[in-house]
Order: sequence, then C-alpha cells, then structure tokens
Amino acid sequence: IILNLTIQNPAPANLIVEQYLAKGNTIAETSPQAKKIDNTQGNVKWLFKNTKKGILSLSVRLNAPLNGDVSATVRYRAPQGGAFTELRVIP
Repeated sequence: IILNLTIQNPAPANLIVEQYLAKGNTIAETSPQAKKIDNTQGNVKWLFKNTKKGILSLSVRLNAPLNGDVSATVRYRAPQGGAFTELRVIP
C-alpha cells in the first residue's frame, strides 16, 4: 500500500498520518518506519516533524494480500494562522 502526499510551501511544522486497514491484515513493515503499529485494530501511525515542501511517500507491506478496505487521515496545523486541518483519504 503506497500513500503519496504532496506537501505545499509553506509546509506545516508537524504532520500526523494514520492509515486504517480492515481487521485481519497483518503489517510486515512500513517505510518510513511508523511511530505506532496496531495489528489488532489495523492502524498505522506516523509522526513527522519539521516537514519540508515536496512529495512524502509512505508504504505499508502486508504479510498477505490486502483483505478489505484501506483509508487514511492526515492531520496538521496550518503554518499561517494555526488552524487545525484533518483530511480523510479514501482511494
């Protein structure tokens, strides 16, 4: 599973990305390394500090083919004004 995010300029200071998989999937590895993996709930969480403009590519490799749906949530505070933003990604 690959999720590509385009970070605009100015980039947010911090970025939280959570990926949700259907229960029953087992995560073998992530790139970059995830901050937290919960195979029971099917959640993967990354925390990025000091983000820069550009493409951020996240990947999850499973022990078996994906069973069910996948989605993600991206959270950050706007660099100008500090408004909290939450984006839902559903392929």
